[in-house]
Amino acid sequence: MKQCIFWLGLWVSVSTVVQAAPTEASLAVRVEQLSRAKQVLYQQLSDELRCPTCTGLSVLQSDAPFSLQIRATVLEQLEQGKSAAEIRDFFTSRYGLWILRSPPVEGIHLLAWFIPTVIAVVGALAVWIVFWRRRRSSMGERTRSREELVALMQQELEKRRRA
Repeated sequence: MKQCIFWLGLWVSVSTVVQAAPTEASLAVRVEQLSRAKQVLYQQLSDELRCPTCTGLSVLQSDAPFSLQIRATVLEQLEQGKSAAEIRDFFTSRYGLWILRSPPVEGIHLLAWFIPTVIAVVGALAVWIVFWRRRRSSMGERTRSREELVALMQQELEKRRRA
C-alpha cells in the first residue's frame, strides 16, 4: 500500500511539472490569440532578451527550456496588459542589464555606443593623415627626365671604373 501511494505521488508530481513547463506549441497557440499589436510586441521583446543558456541567441531564437519559460513570462505579462517598458524593467530587475541583448541608450551605457564610433572615426582620420602626408612629401620631389637618368647612370659607371 505504501508503495502504491509513493508511485501515485511521484506520478502526480511529474505530471504537474510536465504540464507546467511551457512548450513551443502551447506558446504558439497563446500568441495567436493575442491582438496583432501584442503579437508584434511579443516578438520584439522576445528578440531583445538574451537566452541565459545559449551563446548569442535571443529567447525567441532559442528552444532551451529556460528560454521557453522567459517567453511564457513575457506572454503572461502582455496578457495582463503590461507595457514593453514594464516588461523590460521586470527582467532587468530580476536578471540585471545582462539579460538585454543590446545595452540601453542612456546614461553611462551611451559609452558602449559611442566609443566604437569614436575609435572608427579617429582611425579613419589617422589613415587619411598618413596617406595625405606621404602624397604631399612625394609631390615635393621632382621627377627626372630620361636623359637626366641616363647621364646620372653614366656618371656612376665612370666613378666605378676609375675606382
